Amino acid sequence: VKPMGVDGSAWATFIARIFMVILLYFILRKKVQTRRYILDFSLKIKSFSKDIFETMIRLGFPTALQMFFEISAFAAAAFICGLISAKDIASHQIALSMASFTFNLCIGFSVASTIMVGRRIGEGDFIGVKAVGINNIKITFIFMAMCGTFFILGRHILPTFFTKKEDVEVILLASKLLIVAALFQLSDGIQVTALGSLRGLQDVKVPSIITFIAYWLITLPLGYFLCVSLKLGALGVWIALGVGLSISAVLLVRRFLTLADKKIAIHNFKGN
Repeated sequence: VKPMGVDGSAWATFIARIFMVILLYFILRKKVQTRRYILDFSLKIKSFSKDIFETMIRLGFPTALQMFFEISAFAAAAFICGLISAKDIASHQIALSMASFTFNLCIGFSVASTIMVGRRIGEGDFIGVKAVGINNIKITFIFMAMCGTFFILGRHILPTFFTKKEDVEVILLASKLLIVAALFQLSDGIQVTALGSLRGLQDVKVPSIITFIAYWLITLPLGYFLCVSLKLGALGVWIALGVGLSISAVLLVRRFLTLADKKIAIHNFKGN
């Protein structure tokens, strides 16, 4: 097979995604708990439920916005770095690749939190809701602290996997960005896990507003100011990302604890 370059990477991703869908189909069909959803699936209009569709939009659209605000902020961060130099954007992409890897692992914690919190809600165990949420945040904190330590210890080696050793300036800048990434790993993991817990409570509107404020109204303007106005380059952008993620994490955790305490209070009041 002839080398396809960047096109080959795109085709490989496309084929992998198709394979994932096919594999998931057979897995869901085999499991007793999910088989009926596959066998009963239909695209006919009459098979659609208005109530379920409205609920999906009510919960799904704000959730999509949460992801959009964060992803678009990181995309805009790359654009801001590109205003400075090729070195800055190259270093940004190296550090982002590493941070994205650990973040994707934390998405699993977020999904688990949604399921666990939702299950406790269904069981009426509101004290368990708070306990599960806090426990998952602690687990995420420990995991991301380990990842951050790995980033710091390997900051001079990890960039060499993405570029040539001769690109000394890129490697040096990327190593600095990895230190910042190591610090905001904690906030990034906590905020995505807290988001998962809030989804379990079916609270999606306020978290969407929080992510909008943290990423678009704080992170991007601050990133541009530090990067361009103060001429800190990519380092300034990453400091801004750390600030935005930290603000998001604090507000989302506070939101979860407030709602959990409120549900406990209501449950105790009804019990009396």
